[in-house]
Amino acid sequence: MIEDDVESRIIVRAFFESSPVNSWPGGLYEVDTVRLGDSKLKDLLEACALLANGFISQFLPSEEAFVDHVNFISKSLSDNVYFSAVMADRALSAGSLTLIAEALNMFCCRCIERAVDLFNANADDWQCLSDAQKGFVEGFVADFAIKKNGAKIRDPFVLQFPPMPKSGDIAVQGKFLPPVTSERKVDSYEGVAISDGGHVTRKTVFLELCTGHDHERCRAMPFSVESEALVRLVCEAAGSPSKRLRVEADQLENGVGQRQWTLRCAEPLPDDSPADFELE
Repeated sequence: MIEDDVESRIIVRAFFESSPVNSWPGGLYEVDTVRLGDSKLKDLLEACALLANGFISQFLPSEEAFVDHVNFISKSLSDNVYFSAVMADRALSAGSLTLIAEALNMFCCRCIERAVDLFNANADDWQCLSDAQKGFVEGFVADFAIKKNGAKIRDPFVLQFPPMPKSGDIAVQGKFLPPVTSERKVDSYEGVAISDGGHVTRKTVFLELCTGHDHERCRAMPFSVESEALVRLVCEAAGSPSKRLRVEADQLENGVGQRQWTLRCAEPLPDDSPADFELE
């Protein structure tokens, strides 16, 4: 064990499933410098430290403590010679330590894919946090999700929260969760379209809308499709003489301003139907 004074100030402990630092006889250590610079672990713990300091400033100003991300090598920890910690620069009251730990635990669970599982069933039980404190954490979650944008985690690591002994470990692997974006409909179209085929596995079709509707004429655009059957229908239309369909589609915009057409339904048109046919 490391010194009790230091141990009592640790809010989050993190270590790789396979340590990048290993001890050798004679007091030597083998160091994998590439893995030590793993940005996913570093970014997550630095975000935790930033959240902890903001949380203290907002809700626990009397503590006057500063939280930082620190890396350790310990001779006495045979399995995890190297580990990282998010810790305070001075002792905190038990109540404050629990509050901060719950805030960081909530943050990590909201940012990491499959952070809550059967082995960590109590991880989403943050009973000490008020609604205002949970809302504060959610703001950090949203910012972190935008920065990481679903980035993959190639070197798995484990998170522990010593002030929350019942929370269980969080096994960090897979990827960070992408930002939750709300979509709004900015345009719609009902009328004739020319099929340019599609991809069944990608659930994407390519259509030219026949009105010059918010795009250059004769340029096929991608449309997302929920049903594989609808993709096949559009692909079949691409092989017909006229390639024409009657379609209903919406253009959606997400929270970061990106727009995407979505095809709701489509119906083949006879090859002898008027070329300028449109739904009213």
